[in-house]
Amino acid sequence: MKSKISVTIDQPLLEFVDSLPGNSRSEKIENAVRKIKRMSEERDLRIQLIGYREDDAERVERESWENAIAEVMWNE
Repeated sequence: MKSKISVTIDQPLLEFVDSLPGNSRSEKIENAVRKIKRMSEERDLRIQLIGYREDDAERVERESWENAIAEVMWNE
């Protein structure tokens, strides 16, 4: 089931959305969000696999770097 939403975005981002493959803006945005979701799930799996092999100090350092990178990515 799909839900209708309204989205307001900056013009440069809209131009980027329009440049993506797809038949409509809705399809393009849905595909982009689906890809972000898949990347997040793959990242979580990698973190679990890495956590299985690393000690606490390595885990803390890795998580600090990941959090810093994620903050920069989402605050651009």
